[in-house]
Amino acid sequence: MGIICTIYLKENAMQKRLYGLFLSLAFAFSVLCSPVTVAATETNSAAQEEPQEPTEMEINYEKPIDSNTIDGWPKGPKVYAKSAIVMDMDTGAILYAKNIDEALYPASITKIMTTMLAIENCSLEERVTFSDNAINSLPWDCSRIGARVGEVFSMEDCLYAMMLSSANEVCIAVAEHIAGSEAAFCDMMNEKAKSLGCTNTHFVNCNGMPDEEHKTSAHDMALIASAAFQNPTFRKVTGSVLYVIPATNQSGEKRYCSQHHKMMKENEQYYYPYAVGGKTGFTKAALNTLVTYATKDDRHLVCVSMRTNGAQYYLDTASLLDYGFDNFTNLTVSKNETAGKLLFPSQFFRLQPDNGKLSPCQVTVPDGVTAADLSLSGRINGDSMTRTYTWHDAVVGEVTLPVSTLFQEISDPDSVTTQAVREIPSLLKSSHAKSKVETVPEKETVNHPLLSRFSIRLTGWQLGLCGILIVAIILYIIILIRAVIRSVQRRKRRKRKAQRRAANKTGGTRTSKTTKEKNN
Repeated sequence: MGIICTIYLKENAMQKRLYGLFLSLAFAFSVLCSPVTVAATETNSAAQEEPQEPTEMEINYEKPIDSNTIDGWPKGPKVYAKSAIVMDMDTGAILYAKNIDEALYPASITKIMTTMLAIENCSLEERVTFSDNAINSLPWDCSRIGARVGEVFSMEDCLYAMMLSSANEVCIAVAEHIAGSEAAFCDMMNEKAKSLGCTNTHFVNCNGMPDEEHKTSAHDMALIASAAFQNPTFRKVTGSVLYVIPATNQSGEKRYCSQHHKMMKENEQYYYPYAVGGKTGFTKAALNTLVTYATKDDRHLVCVSMRTNGAQYYLDTASLLDYGFDNFTNLTVSKNETAGKLLFPSQFFRLQPDNGKLSPCQVTVPDGVTAADLSLSGRINGDSMTRTYTWHDAVVGEVTLPVSTLFQEISDPDSVTTQAVREIPSLLKSSHAKSKVETVPEKETVNHPLLSRFSIRLTGWQLGLCGILIVAIILYIIILIRAVIRSVQRRKRRKRKAQRRAANKTGGTRTSKTTKEKNN
């Protein structure tokens, strides 16, 4: 460099000035950049020394998948949701489960329940008028459709506004129209959830606005969503991409309701070809929640994802639905195709011979599993009996039938644990069951002759408990008697001691008097 500079400096004066300026600028630039480079290096080094705390999504991603613990069950994918489930709506079988029973904030997927109740309790032509409370009781920045006080919608318009545009004021108007108040409508929501088997659900509003007491679980939401999907009107509404609300008494313009669920739109990057409906949700408290319906090869799945941050829930849902479609098969199973246990409660009924009324049951099983691999159990609830099919303790399908089609009443109650239980295996054999079927009564009653005189019936454990109580009472009486005897004996001993002391004292007094008399 020095040689080059020397050569250039021998040129004319103008060249000397130019090259001198160039060298000065180059030197100044190198001086200015050096500290910045050093500082950046130090900053990067410090960043490497201090590891970043994992985000909530990263923590949730590593949480265990409950369904993966089932022996032989297809391994499900990891997802960023805190809670997720995939359920076959035709059989009720849970194909994928991750923390599905934790109560979380649902946000706007609450509107599935509101829409279902609106369809069940109203006609599509009914007119819904918006009250001041429906319009003005909500935060200004929540999801709305711009309805006005006194404006009138048809119920059909309301359904699309709730499911597609997620309009919160429409939910309140519908609730007031059906039940008189939102609080009364929430009672209906909770009662409906309970009837569907939900155990971790409590609704305090009809639209999913944040509230500490407004919660549900992924499992409960799957039950609610599956029940709603059985209704053809609901399927039509949730499967729509666009709906136009015509002019009303207060607005001369049309309102356009566009589907928020991006997996249903062909022009979206998250489009999923098998998606046929669903509902999105978001609040700061709940983060993103999503319900997605999908149909492929005559199978119908519902996927629920709760507490995910951002559009990741679309990617997770697509992965979960692919898992459900690619790893499981639906079978139609009859009683005679099952090689398992059949449990009958000890009630006053006897199984009838096969009369053709034992309808088959649909089940969802991992690929490669056959009907012969399943176990069957039965339970009676009131006037109906539920047949439950399991594989490695995982429920894969259930069917419920009236008891009258399966059993006939036994007139003699005393024959329940003998005649009825004895006849069940022979009746099953006469139905050409392919394998040995065991019958196990839930409870076996014990009829003691003494108890029978007083019409008292005790189970085995109750009789044993009574025996223990009787022995305890006898022991207590013996201890009490011995305590009384000891107390009496102690009193007698004290009395004899007192008499001896008194006698000794009297004898000593007489001796001292005699001695004094002799001295005198």
